[in-house]
Amino acid sequence: MDADEQPPIKGLLTGLIPNTKANLFYGKSSSVRFLHSAIKRIHGNTSIVLGVQRPEFWTTQPWEKLIIDVPQHIFPDDDLLTSLVNLYFERINPIIGIMHSPTFRQSIAEGLHLRDHSFGAVVLAVCSLASRYSDDPRVFLDGVDSELSCGWKWFHQVRPLSASFSPEPSLHQLQLLFLSLLYLSGTWNPEECWILAGLGLRFAQGAGAHHRSGYIRMKPLETELYKRVFYVLLVSDTIMSSIKGRPCLVNHIDFDLDLPLDCDEEYWETPNAVQPCGKPSTSAFLVAYLPLMLIFGRIQTAVYPLNGQLPSQDTIAELDSELNKWVETLPEHLRWNPNQENQIFLDQSAALYASYYHAQIVIHRPFIPTPGKESMSNTNFPSLAICANAARSCGHVMDVQTRRGRGLLPLPQVVTLLFDCAVVLLINVWAVVGKSRTTDRYNRATADVQNCVRVLRFYERRSRVAGRRCDIISAMLNIGKQTSDAPSLKRPRDMGEAPDPSEDLTIPEASPEARPIAGTSRAALSVAQQIQALELSVREADQLFSLPLHTEELGRLPIYDSFDYNFTFQSSDIRSQLPSHMDSHYDQPFRPIEPEFLDAFDAPSAPGSEISTLQSAGTEEIPMDFSFDIPSGYGWKDWSTYLENVDGLNQGGF
Repeated sequence: MDADEQPPIKGLLTGLIPNTKANLFYGKSSSVRFLHSAIKRIHGNTSIVLGVQRPEFWTTQPWEKLIIDVPQHIFPDDDLLTSLVNLYFERINPIIGIMHSPTFRQSIAEGLHLRDHSFGAVVLAVCSLASRYSDDPRVFLDGVDSELSCGWKWFHQVRPLSASFSPEPSLHQLQLLFLSLLYLSGTWNPEECWILAGLGLRFAQGAGAHHRSGYIRMKPLETELYKRVFYVLLVSDTIMSSIKGRPCLVNHIDFDLDLPLDCDEEYWETPNAVQPCGKPSTSAFLVAYLPLMLIFGRIQTAVYPLNGQLPSQDTIAELDSELNKWVETLPEHLRWNPNQENQIFLDQSAALYASYYHAQIVIHRPFIPTPGKESMSNTNFPSLAICANAARSCGHVMDVQTRRGRGLLPLPQVVTLLFDCAVVLLINVWAVVGKSRTTDRYNRATADVQNCVRVLRFYERRSRVAGRRCDIISAMLNIGKQTSDAPSLKRPRDMGEAPDPSEDLTIPEASPEARPIAGTSRAALSVAQQIQALELSVREADQLFSLPLHTEELGRLPIYDSFDYNFTFQSSDIRSQLPSHMDSHYDQPFRPIEPEFLDAFDAPSAPGSEISTLQSAGTEEIPMDFSFDIPSGYGWKDWSTYLENVDGLNQGGF
């Protein structure tokens, strides 16, 4: 037997340890594995160990049993259940891909969800998620006039942290954990998602889903489903830990597993399945997405270590190189094309490119120089330009997907990446335009921010987290708007008078020799130097179907002006598959929420909660303790302090 193979516990140790389950995974450091090896070494494989087993120590006592009253599941009406299952496999499963549609549908047709409580819980979780794509009034809570209640009538029956878990991990249990964290990612308490991701990984490790030896006795379909649910739990933990600035539970050396199959689900039950030539696979998304998320995990460890030490320039260059290599390996049908006719591939491509640009931002965000300072870090990268253009590209990708795709992207980080893009773009507007902006110039400069908020408002119809992010960005936009609306001290210009060069947003193009290339060994640049060296004409920006990809391209493009792109698809194509409740909502004119309506949404329903007001710091100098590091949390208390500092910078100018 191979040294890494899971030892056959059953038969050899069952006489000594009767409660040991054959399908639980025990690694090399475990006492069970050590005992097995010791007995095998001395007595061989045929030994049977017999001993006295005192019941008070070997059987579960009555007071130790966790007794939870589990009520009978209440499922949707048959027609609604069919509709929600169809929505799940049309809109959600092509992205997360942890279910096998033929066997899932067959199990429901046979009534398994009525007999098997664990499978029934998975069905309810599927209904909860699919309800976010449904217009049927039955998906909302009775008597609640809010679309945000969609799916709760089914989810509250299976909420994982209030349920009893079997000590023997199962596929249904792992699927339920992931589906639950995906549903909760849009609710009032996304903190629970981080806990569920870690819990799911622990159960997956207990089942041996992290190690190839755990799959020796599984059938092909069971193997594929276990691998997929382990990987999506791993990705969820990576994403949630990055969002919250916490260490990941599992890193790349803690699992030994092949990637999921790169073939459609109809082939998963076949040993050594291969996708037919010339037929693009919907499963190619997950095969491409997982390596990107593994890079994302390394970014979190290298760029944001717990000791706070900034990484070296070589480390940043290496991470950039990994991302650039990754984007070059994408299959043709997943490369960005806003005119993609296959909406599944359009959604998948948008999810990949949005995540890719977000990774670029996460790498370079700590190195954006603070206005007024010559340099901030030990890197020579044009971080301001890289972050701004990655954010702008991400926003455009999400805009097209929202217009032409099949609705909400079922990824837990979508709202956060849109929020981060909006913050980065606002930072660049504040840093570059300064206090001399007019309302028109401010609106032009913040066009891409407003684009991100439009997409967020599309999501907020079914996601409370998206609504909270919209409120924060609206407050940030209002700060700049108030500054822009202030009476100008300059003499108004006559219609025929030449424009004042100081009011022109376009900075003259730098010579090719002056343009910094990412990774070159030059002195760290100040904001002004970056702008002067990197600002190009907007006309040089490619149209959307040819987005800037590599770090070098992102660093050369204009910092704060919008890309000059045009949609080439017909208006009749837009949102042809969107629920009607979202169809008329997306293109509403953008209006930031006025400050007097911003509530303290850390506790929106708490009695006596006070409205947070934003007061100007009223200083001409940049506060010594202020930087462009965004708050680690997303509560109003964290952001109100940040916004007060920002308001002070706006009033003082850069």
